[in-house]
Amino acid sequence: MFQIDNSFLRSKFSRRIFLLFILSAVTPVTVIALLSFTQISAQFNKQSHEQSRIVCKAIGMDLYRRLTMAHNELTSIGKSLGGGAPAATNTAEESIQRIAPDFDELTLLTSDGKKSYLRGKLEQIPELDAEQRQQLARGKTIISTQISLETNLDILLIQSLNHKEAVSDLLIGKVNPDFIWAVDELLPSANDLLVINPSGMVLHSSRPSLRLMLPGLLKLITTSISGHFQWRMDGDDNNASYWSVFTQDLFASPNLVVAVSQPEANALAPIKNFTSIFVSLLVLAILGISFIAAMQIRKKLIPLTILHNATQKIASGDFSEHVNINSDDEFAALGNAFNAMAGHLDTQFTSLATMAEVDRLILSSFDVRFIISTVLGRVGELTPCTAAAILELDEDDPYNAKFSLRRNSDDAHIEEHQIRLTPDDILHLHNNPSHLECDIESNCPPYLKTFIDDGSQAVLIPTFIKERLSTVVIFIYRQPIANHEELNSLRKFANHVAVALSNAGWEERLYDQAHYDSLTKLPNRILLHERLEQAISQAESDNSSVGVLFLDLDRFKLVNDSLGHAAGDLMLKKISDILLDQIRSVDTVARFGGDEFVIVIPDLDDNKDSEFALGTIATKIFKAAQNEFAIDRQTIHPKMSIGIACYPKDGLTPDELIKNADTAMYQAKSKGRARYEFFTPVLNRTASYRLQLEQDIRHALVNNEFLLYYQPKVDCHTGSLLGAEALIRWMHPQRGMISPQEFIGLAEETGLIRDIGDWVIKDVCRQIVSWRAAGFDPAPIAVNVSPQQFQEDNFTHSVADILDRNRLEPSMLELEITETTVMGDAEESISKLNIFRDMGLRISLDDFGTGYSSLSYLRRLPIHTLKIDQSFIASFCEERDTHAIVEATIILAHKLGLKVVAEGVETEEQKRLLRDIRCDALQGYLFSKPLDAELFAKRFLIGNSQTGAQGPHSVVRLGRA
Repeated sequence: MFQIDNSFLRSKFSRRIFLLFILSAVTPVTVIALLSFTQISAQFNKQSHEQSRIVCKAIGMDLYRRLTMAHNELTSIGKSLGGGAPAATNTAEESIQRIAPDFDELTLLTSDGKKSYLRGKLEQIPELDAEQRQQLARGKTIISTQISLETNLDILLIQSLNHKEAVSDLLIGKVNPDFIWAVDELLPSANDLLVINPSGMVLHSSRPSLRLMLPGLLKLITTSISGHFQWRMDGDDNNASYWSVFTQDLFASPNLVVAVSQPEANALAPIKNFTSIFVSLLVLAILGISFIAAMQIRKKLIPLTILHNATQKIASGDFSEHVNINSDDEFAALGNAFNAMAGHLDTQFTSLATMAEVDRLILSSFDVRFIISTVLGRVGELTPCTAAAILELDEDDPYNAKFSLRRNSDDAHIEEHQIRLTPDDILHLHNNPSHLECDIESNCPPYLKTFIDDGSQAVLIPTFIKERLSTVVIFIYRQPIANHEELNSLRKFANHVAVALSNAGWEERLYDQAHYDSLTKLPNRILLHERLEQAISQAESDNSSVGVLFLDLDRFKLVNDSLGHAAGDLMLKKISDILLDQIRSVDTVARFGGDEFVIVIPDLDDNKDSEFALGTIATKIFKAAQNEFAIDRQTIHPKMSIGIACYPKDGLTPDELIKNADTAMYQAKSKGRARYEFFTPVLNRTASYRLQLEQDIRHALVNNEFLLYYQPKVDCHTGSLLGAEALIRWMHPQRGMISPQEFIGLAEETGLIRDIGDWVIKDVCRQIVSWRAAGFDPAPIAVNVSPQQFQEDNFTHSVADILDRNRLEPSMLELEITETTVMGDAEESISKLNIFRDMGLRISLDDFGTGYSSLSYLRRLPIHTLKIDQSFIASFCEERDTHAIVEATIILAHKLGLKVVAEGVETEEQKRLLRDIRCDALQGYLFSKPLDAELFAKRFLIGNSQTGAQGPHSVVRLGRA
């Protein structure tokens, strides 16, 4: 017997190739064999089912034949009886024996309950229900079963002697079991028979264990009259067929079911020999293929195993392993390269290991003395020096240094000296940043001569941190260093030492920078998170509460924009001082970012009203911040909005509490600023809704979901169309039409109002051009300009570009600017408005009376129209003061050469009174609600098309829709 050397299979790569080779050879054969075996098995199973079906049908038909014979015999007996009890004579008994040889017992049950035993003695008379008696009355024969004294199931046939009468004599016969179940003779060997009725009662069974097939069989006979199924008995599969015997036509009984079963092993017996032969051949084939594959793979991959073993030794620190590969391929070159690498690593490993250990020790500590002690104690393992020293330069006084020296001896200790350097010493080190070699006879620095023995050499390696001379690491030798590679190692080691010493000195400052705000010196977000985690952990253990106040300065941007960022920084410092004065020593005030502060109030008694306590603190902060203070000769009145959340009611984690307090703060701002609000779950839903709405606005701009409606402006005296105002609407794909009141405010907060405003101007110009192309001659259209859009540096150029691309004269476009927009930066606003006026655009001052209403600026504004806000028009007829304000405004505007438009006109009385005080134009629901472009053209622009008006300012009489 031969033996295969399987050592090569210890390699994962070898095993992978071996397995792939085997699989590629064996898999096709195995798959084909399995498919063949499966097909043959299926065919034999199919033949087994077909054979069972034929046998099952034959047995069923024979059973039906035997039942029919018994029925006919019972019918003959009934006719011979002639409707009454037979005479008790031997002749009558012999006649019955001759007519009905297949019955063991015959009994006549008269209508009055008397029994006449014609053959044998039937002890148990079955009880018949009403349904069975009706079937007997129709001339049907009843098949009934009963358990005899021997516990066998007897088959009884019951007939009515006179089925035309409601109450008749009954003839009852027990069928001979040997006669009725002689159907077993039709059953092939190794097959079993089971006969049941639809209710699951077993009438006949060749084996008691066949009852195990009943659950599956009963499910099948409810849906089909014949079929096949499989069932298990004692862990073996069996193939079975069933067939229903149609007894309902002749007998008043449900159909009987015959089932024939055969073990599947018997059906598949012919392929057992094939299986054993095939498996043997398959195993032999696999063994042969495996042997060939193993021999070839071993031969080709022995070099890889050798390299793998040698590499493992190097990984364990043994560099003595050399590989010897004799081959004519790439493995030989790889072996030579490996030997060269091992030799190089062997020379470096010892020094690198020592340096790494020293690095680990010095970098794991921020204690300067420990670092120096470790370095000087282990440096002898790195290089063969007789002594080593570290010179630490003072950061504040670079000429003052601390000198630490350790000589390599058994009782060596570290000597520490304070020395003074000269400018020449410092300059000499700066001029030799790589290293400096010296001896006591020639070029040794004065501060080092005291510590160097005669005949010794010294290597000084200066290190620099941010271009500042930080430390000097000194190595003292008996013989000078000639190895350049060793010098490089010492250079790297000295740099590590310098970094470790610098880190130790900077650790505290780095911690402060990482955890405290550099401007206010308050804890920053990182430290806030840590403090809040500690407060939550303590509150959880002692069942208390933690309050979180999120503060944001109101209109802080105005301070930065008007007074500069330096003034803003001074204001933040003053606010931080105010907050620190209002809290306890256990509380934390942190600068969260920008003009946002967070206050953590721990140890709130959960049994008391924590909201009251937090509200009291917020009120104290408001009162303390009421006092004005001067910054850069400007008086500042600080205001802030505060949101409050409380653990555990409003959140269980620091991030959740801060987020919810931030949400409450925004709620305070939305309610008018300079107030505080407590977090409630509805605020989260509101924030989520606003976030979703913001995303929908962005999608609306991309998907062109916005549309414009137009509301006419009419001449107050003639009723002629003077123009229209374009009003934006949003057709949301899911929510339908959304009014601007719902999304304009959010668009202004997020900056999306600029994009919306640009879209409105473009669409208005496009619509005017479209109307003209359709034959209309529209009047000027006004668009509302948001403050953010108006303050854009390129706003004037953007409007001019839109007009130019649409080839539209500027007089067709009117810009409506609010007082607040203009007065934000009055001088800059006047400059922009002059540019628009010079371009030929019309300018309206919208919502006049609700903003600054500065008359001194009003006379300087280059505008054409004043629009009186609808809030004045609503109470114009009822309040004399409002009437006087509106009339004075109109007179003032006319004196300044301006036109006046009244918004929100809804009644005839308002129209009449405005006409009486000489208002120029009216706008409101009295004339029309805002209409889409098509309907607006049909109602108000059709006149221009029909009358052929020419100029851009032509007027149209209002028509009725």
